Amino acid sequence: MRRPSALLLAGLLLAAVPGQPTFGSAPGPGITIPDAGPGQPYPSEIEVSGLPSRLGDVNVTLESLSHTSPQDLDVVLMGPGGQSSFLLSDVGLNHAVSDVTLTLDQEATEGLPDATPITSGTFKPTDSDSIGWDSDDMPPPAPTPLVTSLTIFVGTNPNGTWRLFVNDDTTNHGGTIAAWSLDILTTGVRKANAREGGTVTFRVTRSGRVDQPLTVAYRTVNGTAKGGKDFRKVSGTATFAPGETSTKVKVRTRQDRVAEGTERFFLKVTAEGVTTTGRGTIRDND
Repeated sequence: MRRPSALLLAGLLLAAVPGQPTFGSAPGPGITIPDAGPGQPYPSEIEVSGLPSRLGDVNVTLESLSHTSPQDLDVVLMGPGGQSSFLLSDVGLNHAVSDVTLTLDQEATEGLPDATPITSGTFKPTDSDSIGWDSDDMPPPAPTPLVTSLTIFVGTNPNGTWRLFVNDDTTNHGGTIAAWSLDILTTGVRKANAREGGTVTFRVTRSGRVDQPLTVAYRTVNGTAKGGKDFRKVSGTATFAPGETSTKVKVRTRQDRVAEGTERFFLKVTAEGVTTTGRGTIRDND
């Protein structure tokens, strides 16, 4: 394991710490897909906990998918808050697939093929209604999503139960999915405090795709404590290098001789279009 490193940048201390794993389905036989009807289990579930409360991005990986006619498959992801999206539906025609691993990523450059064989890789979620296959209505208790886009989950709380519904809508063909996993990107800001004249140190964290760089924007916001009077205003951007998961924002406070009591201000951090806020507390010395 490499040693932690640090870089001071415009009042921002970046500290490299070990990355967090993705969340995966429990060990077991995976999902069995019958020749018609819901897969078993239905749904397959993943429990997520311990992440900041606002999701920035999510990718889904289906491992070792095998099926004799993938056009029969409808696969839906539902998040803890009830939002849902198709991951794939009516793709790959009747070209059998064996041991194919698919990552569904909204930022991928292309979707899954309509009528040619499916191969392992990274693709946008895809519902090939253009070919005119059967209805995509999902058997209960699954929802029937109105979207085929993972952006439906952006800004939601990722903690809780994620559900994967797999349905085969035509007879005579079946298959399996060995396992599935979620790659969740979140950022969070932990509250911090200091005595008047000291330094308030916020810890900003990210989880999920830590092998990729990530740029965040940060700025202080007034509360009962005012920038320029009670603390030095800070703003800027910083980029997490691959493997870096922890960022510290240092905000210096100002000493005065006036009894003011406890005062507060805030740090806003924006990543992937999602803003999170941490509270800074200044304890009076007078």
